Amino acid sequence: MELYKLSRYNYYLKKIRYMYIFNTKSGQICKLKHKEFNFLKQNLFKDEDALFALRNSGFVVDENVDELKEIEKEYLSNRYSKKEISITIAPTLKCNFGCVYCYENKNATSFNEKDYVHLINFLKQNITHETRVINFSWFGGEPMLCKNQMIKFISELEEFCLINNIALNIFVITNGYILDETIMDFYKKHLNNLEICITLDGLKKEHDIKRPLIDKSPTFDKIVSNIKLLNKNNIYPTIRINIDKKNKKTPKKLVKYLIKNNIKPKKIYLGHIQSLTDNCHLNLKDCLTTKEFAKTYISFKKFLFKNKLSVTEYCYEGPKKYFCKANNYNSFVIDPTMNFYRCENLLGGKKYELPNAFSKNQNIYDDWSPFIFQECRDCKLLPSCFGGCCHMYFQTNSIQCPFFKFTLKNDIKLITKYFN
Repeated sequence: MELYKLSRYNYYLKKIRYMYIFNTKSGQICKLKHKEFNFLKQNLFKDEDALFALRNSGFVVDENVDELKEIEKEYLSNRYSKKEISITIAPTLKCNFGCVYCYENKNATSFNEKDYVHLINFLKQNITHETRVINFSWFGGEPMLCKNQMIKFISELEEFCLINNIALNIFVITNGYILDETIMDFYKKHLNNLEICITLDGLKKEHDIKRPLIDKSPTFDKIVSNIKLLNKNNIYPTIRINIDKKNKKTPKKLVKYLIKNNIKPKKIYLGHIQSLTDNCHLNLKDCLTTKEFAKTYISFKKFLFKNKLSVTEYCYEGPKKYFCKANNYNSFVIDPTMNFYRCENLLGGKKYELPNAFSKNQNIYDDWSPFIFQECRDCKLLPSCFGGCCHMYFQTNSIQCPFFKFTLKNDIKLITKYFN
């Protein structure tokens, strides 16, 4: 039997009867009796079938394996691979909402017909024979203000993907206020490859203060009515709840409201309101720190578990190829004037524009790597974090660990309850 060692990316949770092991590289969890775990630590584990399973799940590795080196190799391969390309298009930065924390320019321009033609031709020219998946996000402003043009564009993109045997995943980020027959038909047509994200910032009172129409009219009732209509058509959007110090206690109340009214989202998650660019209209005193946000999230996850909502949807983030699209050479965001960015949070910021979507080393994001930082190289969370938000690093000149670093231990405890 070959010698092995415990993975450097294992987290351990000791309980009375069992030792639970959670591996951040594979996202897998197992439980062993304490006697079995002691044998495992000493290379005396005799059950070859169980040991094979532990190897496959990443809990143990061959003695001579350098896991850090392997992860760095995978990271660089994924970062520059064209097998999967992510495209986010904001056809307009106009919006029908007047959210208090928004960066958007209500007088902004929108794509015209020539822009759509230019964009589809650009994609056809730059997507290679390697490409097997395209992740397409429809963003804004409010993207439904340009629904007809975008639906036509997606139709052309679908045709191109079908001919070239490329899988197409569609993500729509909308405020949920506009829902007509055209949009509903589009949603129903794409049930198998579509994810919709709608924001509700709490119950009616809190939401309508933070997310009114431009004329300050309320929006909560209309959005809820539209989500109910989506549910009737077997469409279950993801609901995002943006929180700060003023509304951090409202997510639980909102979930109770959704349950009471038989409203069924695909999943629910919390959004951390932060000032990421100069365009954000925020009072920084109202923003939660990362640790404060993590503390709120821990309480929220426990609440979801208590209400028998799927724990696996709300716990640990899981292993990643890189932290976010900004770290992927073949991901880009396009604004209404055909400017390219690495991240949708940077839209509208002139200084963050890229000279060309496929030019190597075009800006600071392309040279950034978590592996140059010793604290990242030593961290057990590296396979899931990869250094966190690189934009925040350049803003603060320090690594900004994501919130799930501070929720992980509690996540593991929740998972073990589900595991039992």
